[in-house]
Amino acid sequence: MSLRSYLRGIYNIYNFGIKGFRKEEKRLKQEYYQFHDNKFVLRPSVVFLIDGRSIHGGLTDRLRGICSIYTYCKQKGIPFHLHANYPFLLEDYLVPNAYDWRIDTEKITYDPRKSVPVLINDYQLNIKLHKFYLNKRLREKKQIHIYGNTPFLDDHFTESFSELFIPSNRLQQDIDNLSSSLSLDYVAITTRFQQLLGDFKETGYKTLPKEDQCALINKCVKKIEELHNTELSGKQILCTSDSITFLNEVNKLSYVSIIPGSVVHMDHTSDASFETYEKSFLDLYIIAQAEKIILLQTEDMYSSGFPKRAAMIYNKPFIHLTF
Repeated sequence: MSLRSYLRGIYNIYNFGIKGFRKEEKRLKQEYYQFHDNKFVLRPSVVFLIDGRSIHGGLTDRLRGICSIYTYCKQKGIPFHLHANYPFLLEDYLVPNAYDWRIDTEKITYDPRKSVPVLINDYQLNIKLHKFYLNKRLREKKQIHIYGNTPFLDDHFTESFSELFIPSNRLQQDIDNLSSSLSLDYVAITTRFQQLLGDFKETGYKTLPKEDQCALINKCVKKIEELHNTELSGKQILCTSDSITFLNEVNKLSYVSIIPGSVVHMDHTSDASFETYEKSFLDLYIIAQAEKIILLQTEDMYSSGFPKRAAMIYNKPFIHLTF
């Protein structure tokens, strides 16, 4: 054997043997740290955070963002986690169903070498770019902390919501108690006034003068009376709203039911009681169980996504009625 052949053989053994060893060692090290060091991140994972560090929106803004990101992670085979504690612990109201999204807070790392916060809201970035943007950020192979309301995978909302959530025992009991007072084929009608009637705190929106408030309330009540006398004849109507003033007025109609309690905006009220925050969850589920769901909106009122989102939970008919 020539010296050249001998040296080539040594080189091949070293090159392939050592390289193979180092590659296997790297794989083992990644696996070892992945399972034995809670804060070590070598492959991408996602934690959807609702912790008060950003504007999160109302309940359905949060839910649509959660479900879209969960669907994205499911399609990509990426671990998905949810940590929501602002202004309440989400698990007090919704708990995992088919997929356990909970994460120990000790496993959430804020080390900039290992994690990165990502904002992905529909009002900040065109929805068509959301998937592209996420793909790019995941190349960093860090723990990705998502803040956002993105609906870019809304077609999968019903399935994803079902896999992620069921009501907590306490919430389910309150849902059952309310459901027992309603007929089997009731219709849900929702109105969203924001601060127009002066009884709901939401920064940046106008409040009408008293005279105009009364006129708007009367206009909405008359529309509900008109619906009851025509296509909703004989139906029990469940009315939900962000205005307790309107609910107290419309509740005077014999065929109308309301869910007791007042609603607060989750981004603007951080110290309310369990029952106050629960009202939004009760509204969501009781609306979702209706035979048909209607959003009423005048020119001044807000086009709420809440009733449409509720309709998506069980694929119920949804009507957006402007008048």
